[in-house]
Amino acid sequence: MATSQTASKLTPQKPVPLTTTVVEMWSMLVTLVTVTAALFVSLLITAYAALKTLVPRRYRRHDITGKVVLVTGGGSGIGRLLCIKLAHRGARIVSWDVNVAGNEETERLVKAGGHECQARTVDLCDRSAIYRAADELQKQGIKVDILINNAGIVTGRNFLESPDELVERTFAVNVLSHFWTSKAFLPAMLASNSGHVVTIASMAGKVGGRSPHSLTSQIL
Repeated sequence: MATSQTASKLTPQKPVPLTTTVVEMWSMLVTLVTVTAALFVSLLITAYAALKTLVPRRYRRHDITGKVVLVTGGGSGIGRLLCIKLAHRGARIVSWDVNVAGNEETERLVKAGGHECQARTVDLCDRSAIYRAADELQKQGIKVDILINNAGIVTGRNFLESPDELVERTFAVNVLSHFWTSKAFLPAMLASNSGHVVTIASMAGKVGGRSPHSLTSQIL
């Protein structure tokens, strides 16, 4: 029994193929380089962010003087405030809303401040209406520089208590309209290598909820 164990220990081990060793070393080298590069980039980003905080805020703001800003849902609430605030910073405002009276009031308020604004009645549930309104702007020679997808349908109803029509309309405005407006204006932005697309979503998407509005916010 002892002789058998001794013989087993003396049996030469099978050498590891050279190709296997090279592959393992190469894999380790690639991993090391990748991790090092990621750390280097992270340090650069951190340093840039730290230096940026030292620059006074007024010098870090993007100049939007003369830029065309299209705000969906500009007829009330956050949309109206965006129109007014951005107009004060020199932007030319285009407000889209299905609420005719509210949209016209936004236009009046912006113009009362001595700024440029045009209100257009657009049903964001209707993809064709979005494309038609976008074509009208193009025919006027207006290029949208900043698109703010702000419009949204808010309801406190539980999903199970919401009529199917309400669910469909909520998704059409809160989600799908973002695709149609982006398809309408993004090509011109890409062609000019200039432009911004901004999405406004509710914190209901973070805290959760069972209403159609909350569910659409989670998607965004």
